[in-house]
Amino acid sequence: MVRIIYINISLMNECLKLKRFIEKSLDNRIKWQPAHFMPEHRAMLNRITIDDKKQKKPQLDEHEFEEIGYIVMESLKCTIPIKVTIWKDGFFMFRTGIVDKVDMLMKYLLLESNGELLRISIHEITAVERI
Repeated sequence: MVRIIYINISLMNECLKLKRFIEKSLDNRIKWQPAHFMPEHRAMLNRITIDDKKQKKPQLDEHEFEEIGYIVMESLKCTIPIKVTIWKDGFFMFRTGIVDKVDMLMKYLLLESNGELLRISIHEITAVERI
């Protein structure tokens, strides 16, 4: 058992020495920027960077759904401005305004913001807060 521990420690030391050597040698090399010869290549790289920035949609529990419903209905009845957080295609967006209409059959709400009516799907809403 003592020999196994000794071997593992010596292997770890050798790996650390090798890692330091590689990092040191890479710092001395010239780093070249990749060439973008084809438009498809540039589009693919742009798509990859956008996909890396995307976030997963948060899963809301029953209590959060109740809280969202309560604040939305309060804004509808009392014309209180709210801030709605929307998740769409991996990104979060924020909209502020007053709820004008809630349609539970079609599952959307109309938010009046700066004189415009914004149609927001209920499935896209991740958070709602009073302003």
